[in-house]
Amino acid sequence: MRGVKISVLLLLIVIPISINANCINKTQSIDISLNWSFETDEYIVSSPVMIDINGDDQFEILIGSTDDYLHCLDNIGNELWSFQTNGDVRSTPAVWDINKDGTEEILFGSDDNYLYCLDRMGNLLWSFKTNDNVFVSPTIADIDLDGDYEVLFGSVDTYFYCLTATGSLVWKFKTGDWIYSSPAVADLQGDYKLEIIFGSDDNKIYCLNSQGKELWSYDTWRNVRSSPAIADINNDDLLEIVIGSENGKIICLDQSGNKLWQYATGDWIVSSPAIGDLENDGFLDIVIGSYDYKIYCIKDDGTLKWSYTTNEKIASSPSLADLNNDGSLEVLIGSGDNNLYCLNEKGELTWFFATDDYIHSTPLVVDVNNDDLLEIFIGSTDNDFYCFSLNGIVESGSNSWYSFRGTMLHTGWMDSDNNLIDDLTESYLTSPNYPYLKDDFPSFNLTISPVIFIGIVVSVLLMKKRKKN
Repeated sequence: MRGVKISVLLLLIVIPISINANCINKTQSIDISLNWSFETDEYIVSSPVMIDINGDDQFEILIGSTDDYLHCLDNIGNELWSFQTNGDVRSTPAVWDINKDGTEEILFGSDDNYLYCLDRMGNLLWSFKTNDNVFVSPTIADIDLDGDYEVLFGSVDTYFYCLTATGSLVWKFKTGDWIYSSPAVADLQGDYKLEIIFGSDDNKIYCLNSQGKELWSYDTWRNVRSSPAIADINNDDLLEIVIGSENGKIICLDQSGNKLWQYATGDWIVSSPAIGDLENDGFLDIVIGSYDYKIYCIKDDGTLKWSYTTNEKIASSPSLADLNNDGSLEVLIGSGDNNLYCLNEKGELTWFFATDDYIHSTPLVVDVNNDDLLEIFIGSTDNDFYCFSLNGIVESGSNSWYSFRGTMLHTGWMDSDNNLIDDLTESYLTSPNYPYLKDDFPSFNLTISPVIFIGIVVSVLLMKKRKKN
């Protein structure tokens, strides 16, 4: 039976379930408590995202399950609504106000071949049918910067799709095999339109323009089920693309699809990279898992910074957050050994939590109840969805890569200013020239770190980081 496990709640009333951190030189040591768990009828490989469904500055949580449902929970684990599909929900939802009605929409795929768009109360707005399963997580972006959002995703039917905010097909692009990789977006050509980058089981990493035409592809010689991340990782004012492949390599490409470097792990990579400045030293790091049981942290030049060995294959992707506000980022990631791991910026174990089956899901790390402390959410193939809180911490810091694909829009970009919106989306939403028509180009440059303006559009205000009164 689905629902919050009452035994957990009763234990919380009597005494917190605590996990003590290892001794690490931190300003504040990190302990966690299991707040609650929610049981679905089948296993969970989808990753959680958040949404404020009633505008009360308290986030609700969305999680898919192979019980065919997308579940919406409040921040104490009660189910508010669920939406039933006709297949497993492995896709991670993307959340944004795509139709500009003042409330967020929810987009996700299902094994019943459909991409669904729901309103915030779980009512169906529209659906789009492909010819096979939709495992991937959709990306939301305004790829032509005309003021209207597009929805981007691939299917096992080998096609990559671009839809309007109302679910109409704009274009589709055929690859040579299944698509499990979720897309990233960026202005790689400097033409003030966004390119789309994703992988396919035909062994290739593709780059399409905003009209769905192939600009370039890179052949890895094995399936590409990892999803790309994008940043100026080496401070050269140019964007780089980082992605894993089942050839066992972490690959870094330039804007034209040329290989800058690669780092070889010992097995397949299906985990997707997270990018952040772990040590707050001004240099970005890349964190990713591998089937060789290891979590890797790679420097901006492609050399190894550190690795940490778990006891099984890693399909989960990392999230990055400063849990105890000491200026450095912790790494949170699951493993096939059933454990959720928290490592410090040096790759040392801070704590781990054992579930009853393997973890494919990526952690969500957000402040759901507006108390300046981050909560941690993760699903497991033991059918349970878990919520953890921090103990002995006065205030948390940045959560610059807080979910699968970085943020709720799944663009593959970090959130540098910690307001829950990725840097790319914020750069064009905050431009005084957005949206633009014809040759009325914006004055900002999407190929470098964006300048954040004080005045921002209503969409940004709805999702900005909330401060306590």
